[in-house]
Formats: sequence, C-alpha cells, structure tokens
Amino acid sequence: MSHRRPVALTVAATTIAALAGGAMLVAPTQPEAAAASAQESEIKAGAYKVDPVHSCVNFKVVYMNSSHFFGRFNEMDGSYLVDPQDTENSYIDLTIKTNSVDTNSDGRNDHMRGGDFFAVRQYPDATFKSTGAAKVDDDTVRFTGDFTLRGVTQEIEIDVDVVGSMQDPRAQTTRSGWITTFNFNRSDYNVSYGLGLLSDDTELTVSMTGLQQ
Repeated sequence: MSHRRPVALTVAATTIAALAGGAMLVAPTQPEAAAASAQESEIKAGAYKVDPVHSCVNFKVVYMNSSHFFGRFNEMDGSYLVDPQDTENSYIDLTIKTNSVDTNSDGRNDHMRGGDFFAVRQYPDATFKSTGAAKVDDDTVRFTGDFTLRGVTQEIEIDVDVVGSMQDPRAQTTRSGWITTFNFNRSDYNVSYGLGLLSDDTELTVSMTGLQQ
C-alpha cells in the first residue's frame, strides 16, 4: 500500500458552553480544574491549539466507478506545531470523532456509524500522532506518524503544506494554518463494506487552523 501524503491526527469532540445574559458564572470544581490543567500541559511550548470551528476533515471515495463521493467529520481536537524552519520541534497530534461523520444523509450517517464502517461505539476516535518530521521545502514538512482508524494503527507519511499565519485580532494571539491530502486503503483498517461498489482507495484532506498557546 502506498501513501501519497502522511499526517498526524488526533481528533476529540469540542464542547462550547454558552452563558446567557445575567447568568451566574460558577468556578470549576477541583477535578474540573485538574483536568483542564492536564489537558493544557500536553500542549508543547509554542504549539497551536486546533480551532475546530474553522478546520475541516473531508474524505473522498469513488462510488460505483462512476462518481466521486465526499463526506466529512464535524468534530475534532488536537494541537500542532508545523514549521519548515524548525522541523525538529514540529509535530501534529489530531483526534477526529468518528461519530461526527456527515454525508448529507441521516440514514447513511447512521449506517456509517455502525459495524459496517466505523463502529463508533467501540472505536470513537480516529487519530494521527506524528513521530518524526523533515523539511521538504520552505512551505512543506513531511511527517511520519501513526494513523489509527477503527482500532488499527499503521505508520504513514504525509506532506503538510503551510498556508500561512497572522495575528488574530479577536484572540490577540497568532493564528496559523496548514493543509494535507493523503490516500490509504480503507480495507487495511477493517473498513471493507461495499468493496467493488465503493473504492478501497480513500482520500483524506485535513485543512487545519489554530491559535498559538
């Protein structure tokens, strides 16, 4: 199996709590504060926290050898540092929630959450965790890492292209972004339903942005 582009991903669901006007703000309990502290401690100095609202994870397969079919995952989390000038410290840690699969059809989404495809109750996360990085050119970093889907982990390589960065005026910190596209055979990850009708070859595109911590 050949992989055109490798990437490290770990995606977790993001929860946003809205406070209505005049609502009382309650301080977090000690366990909640400890969990938040532990989560922040996992982020390396200078790294970027994934902004799931402005990031995308899309996939593509061929349907009945007649059309390209697209879907996406709506929930993700993680952190990264992608810097062609500092590849030694560059890394990606991305988690995608498989339950958030979205193909523009409620019935098809339910099918894909079941045992024929992602078995989301047993395998709620698809992840990529980089294990190494090398500079390709001034805009591209090649990552080696472990890609896990439906409980199967394989080492892959992906080329990550830097899109750019700027000062985010609302967050008052630096925002950066990158994109990668890579291919894998889904049957290598025990997702074999419909082979012959749906292509084994699967394309995954990750377009990521985040805020520096």
